[in-house]
Amino acid sequence: MRRLFFLLLLVTLVGLVVAGGSYLLLQRAEAPGWGSDKILTLTLDRPLREQALEPTLPFLDPEEQASLALLYRGFLAARTDPSVVGVALYIQDASFGLAKAQEFRRQIAELDKAGKPVHCFLETAGEGGNGTLEYYLASACTSLALAPAGEINLLGLYADGLFLRGGLEKLRIEPSFLTAGEFKSAAEIFTEVRHSPAAKVALDALLDSFFSQIVDGIAAARERDAETVRAWVDAAPVSAAEALEKGLVDELAYPDEFRDGLDALGDGAGEDAERVDFLDYARGVSRHLAGGKRIAVLFAQG
Repeated sequence: MRRLFFLLLLVTLVGLVVAGGSYLLLQRAEAPGWGSDKILTLTLDRPLREQALEPTLPFLDPEEQASLALLYRGFLAARTDPSVVGVALYIQDASFGLAKAQEFRRQIAELDKAGKPVHCFLETAGEGGNGTLEYYLASACTSLALAPAGEINLLGLYADGLFLRGGLEKLRIEPSFLTAGEFKSAAEIFTEVRHSPAAKVALDALLDSFFSQIVDGIAAARERDAETVRAWVDAAPVSAAEALEKGLVDELAYPDEFRDGLDALGDGAGEDAERVDFLDYARGVSRHLAGGKRIAVLFAQG
């Protein structure tokens, strides 16, 4: 009985390996998408890592997970792919930091410069929260549509902190740290109950710098001056009707109307163009990069 069990287990494992290997071979045999006209569709609905984690069992889950590195490869290929007539971008969650958002905007700008327009759809930007980063990213697109029931909530930036000094005192723990100067505030989480004046100065300088970059980026993309964009922030939240009137968006549309509008891409070629998931397209590109000369790009995270 035991021998039969181990025999069945061995057959099952061999079957999984063969099936996984066959799937990988089929995946590698697929073309990355050059051919018929296509519109790439990309939905940002979660934070993205710089580089995808390697799966524990690659033969069971051979598909490369979504990451910024994967998206960049897709953007690079789409620029020179004559079959790509445009990109439809749906932004639901862009909470992956200012630096990543800036690189993403640069990729959008390069794609648009290559004659591949990027059309963005927002259900809302920050309803019930802060939509500054979502709108900052969306503003870089060739056109921006907002759902009629949505709003643009440009709240700007803020910083908060966690302080454990009070809890440590209750546990009769006395924290002791050496610092090299007043602006070395890393230990304040243990030694203080609030930000020190020096830490506030440093945080204010960082927030002012980040906010200025966001304002300048939005102003350049929407062809407005910085003071106008700052006024948008001061007036937030902005309803869909106000957003259209003030020039924050190009049109108000429901999802089906936005999809229908994509038909006009490529001088009308979009009507017959195949809708292809951007991540699937990027994975196909990645598979077919194997074998040729390559430049290694190292992503540092943490």
